Amino acid sequence: MLGAAYGIPITLCMLSNVSRERKRILAAYGATVVYTDPGEGSDGAIRKARAMIAEQPERYFYADQYSNDANWRAHYSAARPTKYGGRPIDM
Repeated sequence: MLGAAYGIPITLCMLSNVSRERKRILAAYGATVVYTDPGEGSDGAIRKARAMIAEQPERYFYADQYSNDANWRAHYSAARPTKYGGRPIDM
């Protein structure tokens, strides 16, 4: 969504068996998607993204969401209230 808003081309690597809805949303925002083998799991998509940036480092930025502590903290903060009926809980 941010890429579309700022006119920045976005390329994502993800499993080919993601939902049709996800595929439609990404297409609507103009993202280029490189689909990977679902049998390799998310590790396969990560390996593909790393290979692409290794081949063309001037073309891609690798956000590395899985090694970014801010990523899991954002998901934890945003999802926790909705997963538990809006009640604050101590995890």
